[in-house]
Amino acid sequence: MLRHACVVVLLLTTSIAHAQLESPRLHTLRDQLAPYGTRSLESLRELRTIAQTADRRREIQLATYLLAIGSVDLWIVARRNRDEGLTQQLADVHAVSASELPRVLAHMLASVRVAPFVSEVDDALAVLRGAPEARGTVRGDVLFVDSVMRALGAAHPVPALARLADDPCVDPEATCPPTLQPFDAEGRRAVNAVLTAQRATTLVRERAEQGDPLAVATAEALVLDRALLATTELAPSVVGFQALGALTTVTGNGATSSIDAFVYVDSTEVRYAFAPRVAFHPEGAQLVGDHAPVLPSFATIPLPAATRAFPEPVPALVELLRSLRGTQVAFAPSPSLSTTDLWRVVRSAEAAQATLQIAAASPDGSVRLRPLVWREELDARTEVYVRMGGYSVRSTAGAHDLPRVRGAEGWSYDVPSLRALIQAAPTVAVRAMHDMPAAPVVDVLFSADRALLVRR
Repeated sequence: MLRHACVVVLLLTTSIAHAQLESPRLHTLRDQLAPYGTRSLESLRELRTIAQTADRRREIQLATYLLAIGSVDLWIVARRNRDEGLTQQLADVHAVSASELPRVLAHMLASVRVAPFVSEVDDALAVLRGAPEARGTVRGDVLFVDSVMRALGAAHPVPALARLADDPCVDPEATCPPTLQPFDAEGRRAVNAVLTAQRATTLVRERAEQGDPLAVATAEALVLDRALLATTELAPSVVGFQALGALTTVTGNGATSSIDAFVYVDSTEVRYAFAPRVAFHPEGAQLVGDHAPVLPSFATIPLPAATRAFPEPVPALVELLRSLRGTQVAFAPSPSLSTTDLWRVVRSAEAAQATLQIAAASPDGSVRLRPLVWREELDARTEVYVRMGGYSVRSTAGAHDLPRVRGAEGWSYDVPSLRALIQAAPTVAVRAMHDMPAAPVVDVLFSADRALLVRR
């Protein structure tokens, strides 16, 4: 249940409202705090005087409590309404600078423990400290919406928004909503921040209808916020392969970049989709794009079996890649793809005059990208031949044979030794046996700064 966010409402619903306060003046000052605005400043000044000069400890505590809570609410109103003049006037009441005001108010709240308002003090402290548990209160929701609106106005809104919310898909047992599935963790947090802000505006609006003074004082700004949130679009970084299929895992390095379309190839078919944006509306969010289908939906084209050893272009794939020219395309080979089919994709891209980024997964599951560069033949100073039994490396330092090694999880390629041999090479030509798994070849492509796939 939401707690009341205003001193007036709180005091009227507790036993103190029916008790004889040490000073009748506290009753009057309490009632004069709302409606929040410049008129509240005079009441706060008098409360500060009472807190500094009263004789009885109980009266000092109550005056300090009213001063602190009233100041927090007025600070929230000034911040949300972008009223820097009111913020400065409030800071003058406390004889501090505007930037120091939140710290001073937090210190003041921490110094008073007035029953039965302990939970109210704790809530106000959580708001000032930006703690997540502050959400669900009017104060917390108003400030959260304010933070989201400021983040949307940043030069780079997605990372700014991501700092404000959690990733709803981090729990492996939780179902990740379709509107979040295509994006990386930062993007999911950013989308969640906007959705949370939309829900918060609804809750604050309901409290304003119930007469909550803080909600009423910020209602006009929140109406505008709600309208702006409903017309917001975000373009987070898309990974999206959860829908398309499992990625080949590599131990090498890669980068992240903006991708427009995704082409996933396994042994029987090609799946493709376009990168979506997130459009928000009053009821939530939806994935939109300039082309269809957008992730997590996808379309498929069959990948016919190779009929000869020499890899040839796949006509349907050529047509697809030709339609994608001028866009950033990520090609994702499945873990089961063969070197023959890898070259069929390359031949198709060559026929379509398309450029590709190759996508793979790092051991932690994050998506990595590298430009896929190929040559029909190349005489490089450093060459790596990938075979079923390991690597054969030829360079100016000589020839080296790196057989697979046996570890706790079985046999694997000796990638660390390979990297030691090729890390300084300006160009690495990567060749492979015919019709073997392409996964170790992809790993080599991610293991050198400039690795080129070479057919012969």
